[in-house]
Amino acid sequence: MNRISAGSLSRRSFLAQAAAFAAAGALVRPALGATGQGIPPVDATFLFVADVHACRMASGLSPNCQQEGKTDAALLRSVAALNAIGEKDWPAEINGIATGLRSAGSRIGTPLGLVVGGDMTDDGGGQVTQPSEGTQLLQFSHRYQQGVGPDRVHLPVYVGLG
Repeated sequence: MNRISAGSLSRRSFLAQAAAFAAAGALVRPALGATGQGIPPVDATFLFVADVHACRMASGLSPNCQQEGKTDAALLRSVAALNAIGEKDWPAEINGIATGLRSAGSRIGTPLGLVVGGDMTDDGGGQVTQPSEGTQLLQFSHRYQQGVGPDRVHLPVYVGLG
């Protein structure tokens, strides 16, 4: 067997082999699609949220959070809406304008997951009363972590940064 050891593989050789491998993969994909065989279509639904702004502090809310509606009650309403989305239908129109959705009028179904795009906390989660306690991150995790009950998201959660 003609095997290359890690020590004798140059950067140039590695890049050339990686480029050849990528090109081969790019050529195979269209061929499978052109014959009508290959990967079957996937109908997948994911939910996306951002700007959750968990606002809890050790003693109440961060300044202005109550006035801005950034309360635990608001988070619970959001969680309830996310959990109920599978019971809704895709809209045929929004504000009297046709959506053009292929699935308009049919049931949305159970999403495969929830992607959280950022701004999970109001103050960057850095508000702490003890070195080991980040109250806003804790509040976020109590609401937007997969679990059971009306106070948790009922599907996998994929948290991003931002």
